[in-house]
Amino acid sequence: MNYFITGQSSRKIYIDKILNDSSKNKLFFDENTVSSFLSELNAGSLFSEPTILILKNANKIKDINNVIKNVNANNFNNKDVIIDFETNKENKKIKDSLINFEIYEVYDEKKNKNLLIKYIQENLKCNHMDANNLLDIIGNEYYALKNEVSKIVNYLNGDNFSFNDVKPILSKNTNFFIFNLTEDILNKKNIEFPLKEHMALLASLTNDLEILYKLSTLGIDRISYDNFKNNYSNHILFENYSPYYVFKKIQFLKNYNSKRILELLNLSFETDNKIKSGLLPLEDGVETFILELLK
Repeated sequence: MNYFITGQSSRKIYIDKILNDSSKNKLFFDENTVSSFLSELNAGSLFSEPTILILKNANKIKDINNVIKNVNANNFNNKDVIIDFETNKENKKIKDSLINFEIYEVYDEKKNKNLLIKYIQENLKCNHMDANNLLDIIGNEYYALKNEVSKIVNYLNGDNFSFNDVKPILSKNTNFFIFNLTEDILNKKNIEFPLKEHMALLASLTNDLEILYKLSTLGIDRISYDNFKNNYSNHILFENYSPYYVFKKIQFLKNYNSKRILELLNLSFETDNKIKSGLLPLEDGVETFILELLK
């Protein structure tokens, strides 16, 4: 069987499933070893062992049509092929050429996110909200997510999932460190200096300030999560965020009015530009900005 697996990061879930369900020998290739891939594909022997050939980064291959042509002609029953093609939109010309393939595709951002959330839920036996929260913290790069989920599974050692219980293992994750520190700053808690991950922290604070400004312009203040989800989950201002992630920011509106948020947002852009242009030292610039937030 030949597989063409394409789209965003969650497509790799399909690849893992195929590989885990197969007992065949596995050989990996990428855009730099296409000739070796084709040689192995076309090498026939009555005594060769059943094999899956996995071609990664196929989207970086210049003559992908020639590769597909060769795989279409693959008549060896003991050879399966997986072509992994990362993209965020369909290529109709390529798709029409996939004569002898089973196709898995994930182009839609919402579908991609839902598949990753489902993956977290199935592996951690947690609810949708916790899975969503974890995805926001860890990020949607599949193998990084898979690694973190595996750490959590081992840490729980059969116990039921609780977000508070897994914080010790998550605390080693840089994204979680930034996530928590951002919340502490917006809550005006005491922060220990010097800090680390300055640029990532500045980006996180800027992102949350943008969300806060959008919330303030809509006049959203006190609202239950269910009401927020029902009324704003598909709002154009929040289309790239999970409802729960945005909802969690509402609590910070008590510390900043709309005018102040806009001032801080402009200051964050100014700080970022000055740091990148060499006009402001990284550590001093970010920490001075944080002190403004803590006033």
